[in-house]
Amino acid sequence: MKINIKDIISNLKKAIIRFPLSMGIASVATLAALGMVARHSTEDNFLVRVLISGIIWYFASIASYISFEKYKINPHYRNLISLLIGLLFVGTIFYLPKSETPYLYWYQSGLLTFVFILAVGFIGFSLKDSMLSFWFYTKTLIFNFLISSLFALILQIGLSLSLLSLDQLFNVRINENWYAYISIVLWGIFHAWVFLSLFPNDNSEPLVKVEKLVKTLSLYIMLPVVALYGVILTAYLSKIIIIGIWPEGYVSYLVINYSIAGLLTFYLAYPFLKEGFLKFLHFIYFGSLIPLLFMLFAAITMRSNEYGITVNRYYVYLIGIWFLLISIYFLLKKFDKIWLIPVSLSVFVLLSTFGPWSAFSMAANSQKNRLEQLLIKNEMLKNGKASKPAKTIDEPDAKEIFSIIEYLYLHEGTDALQPYFDTTLTGYSKKSSYYDIAQLLGIDGSKINHFVNNSRYYNVSRTWKESFGFEIESHYYQKINLSQYNNEFEYQLGSNEFNTELTKQEIVMEFKNEKIRIPNTVLFKNFGAKNNIEPNEFVFVSETNQLKVSIYFENISFEMIDNKIIINRMNADVFVKLK
Repeated sequence: MKINIKDIISNLKKAIIRFPLSMGIASVATLAALGMVARHSTEDNFLVRVLISGIIWYFASIASYISFEKYKINPHYRNLISLLIGLLFVGTIFYLPKSETPYLYWYQSGLLTFVFILAVGFIGFSLKDSMLSFWFYTKTLIFNFLISSLFALILQIGLSLSLLSLDQLFNVRINENWYAYISIVLWGIFHAWVFLSLFPNDNSEPLVKVEKLVKTLSLYIMLPVVALYGVILTAYLSKIIIIGIWPEGYVSYLVINYSIAGLLTFYLAYPFLKEGFLKFLHFIYFGSLIPLLFMLFAAITMRSNEYGITVNRYYVYLIGIWFLLISIYFLLKKFDKIWLIPVSLSVFVLLSTFGPWSAFSMAANSQKNRLEQLLIKNEMLKNGKASKPAKTIDEPDAKEIFSIIEYLYLHEGTDALQPYFDTTLTGYSKKSSYYDIAQLLGIDGSKINHFVNNSRYYNVSRTWKESFGFEIESHYYQKINLSQYNNEFEYQLGSNEFNTELTKQEIVMEFKNEKIRIPNTVLFKNFGAKNNIEPNEFVFVSETNQLKVSIYFENISFEMIDNKIIINRMNADVFVKLK
């Protein structure tokens, strides 16, 4: 392996000329991420939207430049397409919602990014190109991305250690934000710059020739692991056929993992599967995949029949169908036209993202049907409008109705629920507003047992100074992170020690022999009955004769053991003001 540093420096200069819009978008997205760190939060939604839009259109712009070069697009059309991508970048910022919900838009953003990433891998090739050149090109892209990541990681470690040395050896106070700033600039701008500088063209040679490494990785490491995985899943399939017990839902994800691992292995091993028994290996893999996929369909159908279609279940079906079609094709044909893998996957994903057949429309319609059936069963639906029940409904039905309202609100927003209510729902804009919507039907979400597998977890993000109702500078501040395994924290408060301990029953804070005790049951009463908590609600304040303590929780995890509530772990900003 020989890396020419002069070539790297030369290519870095060419990258800005070759991919100007991509570098520009990456820079703007990086600035947005820096702004989020400076504000100590992701709560500034405008910056989040800039970052997400930047990620989407960064990859889209790369794909556009590849097509310009491949198909020799007229410079006037190049400028027009680049302008269009720039406008879409700005437009997406304002298209995305100004709050964390509905999730629909964020899902669509992720899926669109994935499509553009796939497009980067295939848009520069036509049917006239050989499959070996296509494999070589995509392999080079993957390894160039890994090389760029390695460069960024080495620099991140080196610069972070330098700052730490200044802090520890010379007592130079380094704000912790600088570590985050270094990471963001390196992974946002430097990584993009190096990756684009290494981007292959028709005449370029790879920076590092890794064919032997790829062969060893795919044939002698990945293939045996995939084979073992396949044997285990096939044995499990034989077991459920013999004993007649239908598979659990989680087996779907095991099959998907096997499918992805196997396909990636054969994709990487493509040039080496031309000789001897190796050319028959893909028949074994794709042949074994088909019965496992039917097991996947059986498992996910059982869950769907019980709880309806959700976005996640939709994509389990979609991935299963795509793998089934790919398997049948490569069983009937030899494993050759590997360009079909990214192209067909991008088409499937794109079709599932928008339109009435999309994951979001199908899932919303399924959950609405479930909601209507439950409302009709409990005589709560008249002339298409929902109302409070005339009598108390069973807890399982109440929990199901509440769960569906939560799902529709978080994923689709109030638009999905508005047809069922005469009351206008546009004012229900908080993340936890589905509690209020459920109250319109007489369902109190706070009284429903929300423990899942005997545990509950809460997390919020907040802006820094804007979230606290006092001048921070007038308080002692400390961030604490406690768990049942690391349950004590001690720091200096003025000339005295301030101790915090997390026991199985309570949080205990001690200062000058005065103790503040916060029972777990009190915290759970305040927070634990809710599925989502607003930042201004995730606060606990207590006072003694000497001080006032304000605890601004970032996350907390409750666990139910023997009908007792225990705090497993917590992370919080603690502000102390001496009286």
